[in-house]
Amino acid sequence: MGESISRSLTQVSWLVLAVVVALLFGSGLPGFVERATALTPDKQAALAAVGLTPLVYATWLALIGAILAVVYTVVGGVLVWRRPTDRMAVFAAFTLLLFGGVTFTDLGPFVAQANPALQLPFALLDLLGRGGFTAFVFVFPDGHFVPRWTRWVALAWIAVQAPVPFLPTDQDSSVRTLVEFLTPPAFVLGLATAAFSQIYRYRRVSTLAQRLQTRWTAFGFASALGLFLALGVLQLTVPGANEPIPQLVIGTVANAAMILVPLSIAVALLWHGLYDVDALIGRTLVYAALTACIVAIYMLVVGYLGSLFRTDDNLLISLLATGAAAALFQPLRERLQRTVNRLLYG
Repeated sequence: MGESISRSLTQVSWLVLAVVVALLFGSGLPGFVERATALTPDKQAALAAVGLTPLVYATWLALIGAILAVVYTVVGGVLVWRRPTDRMAVFAAFTLLLFGGVTFTDLGPFVAQANPALQLPFALLDLLGRGGFTAFVFVFPDGHFVPRWTRWVALAWIAVQAPVPFLPTDQDSSVRTLVEFLTPPAFVLGLATAAFSQIYRYRRVSTLAQRLQTRWTAFGFASALGLFLALGVLQLTVPGANEPIPQLVIGTVANAAMILVPLSIAVALLWHGLYDVDALIGRTLVYAALTACIVAIYMLVVGYLGSLFRTDDNLLISLLATGAAAALFQPLRERLQRTVNRLLYG
């Protein structure tokens, strides 16, 4: 009887919170679309060249954000309905709901613009989403900090993030300057410590089932984070990456990458014994490394021959580089496959 009441309370609490998150998300969406349509004439012309309007552009950006929030929410709902007595599953369900529906959306300014009274509730939920997601990467899959000292690194990382939801976006302040200064080192230190914690736990503490769960989440988090950071670097370094069309592509791919996080958590907690994660990890590593090698070979050949013949744009050089990459594709794939097999299986 007591367990049934606890199960119902957990599910009802999650459902009420989901309704609140949906209402906050909906209140901020019109402001987001309005801001996204306010493009310069040059950007409007770039959109018109491919048959798009600013409204279509803004609607697409809003849609991919909404899809991500829905996926996080649905996965959280599945977890809380399938495993309402599993503390790790319940923690993941609430964390995914808040992180995907509040924190990652970055709708705070638009929610405050729609109704200033909602600014504080949104900021508090944002803080819970940041703190919960940060703690999750340290304590999965058994709910404990391993080693125990890692809790202090997690707390420091959360402390750096804590002021962010409450900072005004339209003005500079000493607190904002300090947070922006501390964020990169806190991110690097926190992520490195979380990775060390998971490796230490995997090798010395985890059971066989927990190791399989860890492999699933490691695959999802590493794939999502790697692709997300690569796109961020691309956006910062490639000329024209901030134009509307590249922004649409980058935003779509980035959100698709982040969807891997809740999906991997769901599989880890509910169906980790049904699929061969090692084969999936192996193929991902092989083709990621193969892609990097092929791109490097192409750029090396083009750069070397271009320098040798003192030309930057030559069809023959491009064809030679493509031929070299194609000729090395199969040998490289076989060599990388053997290397990954040794890494995974010994």
